[in-house]
Amino acid sequence: MSSTDALRSGRVLPRVIAYPERWVLAAIVAVALIERALIDTAPDVSWLLTLGERMLAGERPYVDFIEVNPPASMYLYLPALLLSRASGLSPEFLVGLLVFAGVCASLLFSVRLLVRNGLIEEKTAWSLASAFAVVLLVLPAATFAQREHIALISFLPFLAVAWLRASQKTVALQSAVIAGVGVALTVVIKPHFVFPVLFAAGAAAMLARSWRPIFALENWISAALALLYGAAVVVFYPAFVYEWIPIIAEVYVALKASVLDLLTLGAIPFWFGALLVILALKRREVLAGPYILLIASAFGFLVSFFAQQKGLQYHSYPMLALIFAGAIVALFDRADVVRKERLTVPAAAISVAGLMFATFSWYAVSVNSQALAAPIRAAGISNPVILNISGGGLVGMGFPLTRQMNGVWASRTCGQWISSGVLGAKLKGVDAATGARLDGYMARDRTMLIEDIRRAQPDVILVDRIRYDWFKWAQSDVALSRELENYRTLTEVEGVLILRRK
Repeated sequence: MSSTDALRSGRVLPRVIAYPERWVLAAIVAVALIERALIDTAPDVSWLLTLGERMLAGERPYVDFIEVNPPASMYLYLPALLLSRASGLSPEFLVGLLVFAGVCASLLFSVRLLVRNGLIEEKTAWSLASAFAVVLLVLPAATFAQREHIALISFLPFLAVAWLRASQKTVALQSAVIAGVGVALTVVIKPHFVFPVLFAAGAAAMLARSWRPIFALENWISAALALLYGAAVVVFYPAFVYEWIPIIAEVYVALKASVLDLLTLGAIPFWFGALLVILALKRREVLAGPYILLIASAFGFLVSFFAQQKGLQYHSYPMLALIFAGAIVALFDRADVVRKERLTVPAAAISVAGLMFATFSWYAVSVNSQALAAPIRAAGISNPVILNISGGGLVGMGFPLTRQMNGVWASRTCGQWISSGVLGAKLKGVDAATGARLDGYMARDRTMLIEDIRRAQPDVILVDRIRYDWFKWAQSDVALSRELENYRTLTEVEGVLILRRK
C-alpha cells in the first residue's frame, strides 16, 4: 500500500493525532531552522571564528592578535573550523549544525536519564523536551551559538544528574562523568558560571537533606578539569596572564553598567516576572524538584550576569532561558486543571508568552551588516581588507560584515577597547599615577592602530560615531590623522562612517 493510500485509509492520521507532543517538538525545530536562515551569525561568534582561523594559520593569541577573553573562547569554535577545512562547508553553517547537535545530545541524555530513573513519564518527556527546545533553539535569536548559549547546553546534563542526587537515586559512573565534563565546559567558558553550579548542588543537597550532592563525583571532575584548564592557560599563554590581564582588568572589566541600569534592564525584570509565574502556578510545590533546581540554577546565572555588570543581551541568556523553561514546564504541569482555574493558567500563559516575545525581540537586535555592505559593494570593492576604529564593544561593525564579504580583518584587535576603557576611567576621575598609567595604555592602543593601518593598508575603515565620535578621537593624534589622509569618506550609515582608500 502506498503512503497516499495509507493516509486515505486513516492509518497514518490517527498516529499523528496520538502523538501531538512529538509534532510540537518537530514544529519547534522547524521554526528554529527557519530562524537561523533569517538571522545573521552573532558578531562575537563571527569574530571568534576569525581568531580561530588566525590560530590555525600559525598566529599566536595575545601576541599576534589580542582578545579580551581567555583562550577557551577561541578554542570553542575550532571544531567548526576544522570540519570546514575537511568538508568545504562554511564555518558559520557548521557552528549552527554543531549547536543543534549539542542541543539534541544534551536533551536526549538528560530526558532519557530522568525517564529511566522514574522521575518523569515518557509522555511528559516530550513536553519537557519541547519546553527546553523553545528556549535553546528559538529564544536565542541573534545570541545563538554565543558562549553563554553553549555553556547552558553543556550545563543541562549536570542539572539532570542533580535532580537524581536530590531524589537520592543512584547515579551511574558514566552519567556522572558526562555531567562533570559538561559542567566543566560551562565553567571553563566563563568562570562566572561557577555560581549556577554551586546553587544547583546546594539545592540538590537541601532536597536530599544530605551533603552528598555537594561532594558528588561530577563536582570533583568539573573542579579538576577547570583547575587543569587554568594551569594550562598560565603555562601556554603567559602573555595573557602577565601582560594582558592587568590591562583588561583595569580598562575593560572596570567598565560596568550602574546597579540601577542592571536592575531596570529587561533581563532582571523579565527574570522575576517568570519567577512570579512559577510561584503562582506551583505555590508550595515550587520547593520540590525540579522547580527549586531550575530556580536555583537560573538564580546562579542571574548572579553571574550581575557579577559581570555589563548588561549585555547575551550575558542574560542562560538565566532567562532556564527560568522561562521552568515557567513553561509549570504551565504544562497545570494544563489539566485549566477548567478549575479559569484565570490563573491562561493569565500565566499570556504572561510567559509576553515575556519570551519581549526577550526574543531584545535578542534579535543587532547591527545591520547588510546596510554597511551595500555601499562598499556599490563602490566596486570586493574581498575588502577591513579595519574599524571604535570602542570595541561594537564588534558588530566589522563582524559578521568582514566574513560575509569574504574580506580580511586588518587589525590585531576588534576595536579600541583599551582607549574606550581609559576614557571611561578618566571621566570618573583618577589620581596622577593612575592617569599616567592609563595614558600609556592609550598610547599603546594608538600605536597598534597606526601600525595595523600601515601594515595592512585596509581598503575600508569603519569609524564608530554612534555614542562617541571616534573619528574626532583619531584626528586628535598627528600620526594617526596623517594615516587617515590616505582615505576619503564613502558614506555614513546609521552613525558608522565608512572610509575608503584613495
